[in-house]
Amino acid sequence: KHVGILAVEVYFPRAYVAQAALEEHVGVPQGKYTIGLGQQGLAVTGDAEDVNSLCLTVVHSLLE
Repeated sequence: KHVGILAVEVYFPRAYVAQAALEEHVGVPQGKYTIGLGQQGLAVTGDAEDVNSLCLTVVHSLLE
């Protein structure tokens, strides 16, 4: 009776790379990421973050 998803939590890293800047840096045609994929930014984790710390951050938020 009470089976299913009861809560969802999402974590977005604070740092990101603007896709327009990435297009220029990588040398792909302008608009490949921003227009073709519809992306404005690409989130990137810090050097102190790994999959385990990301998971624990989300679990902590769920338990609060």
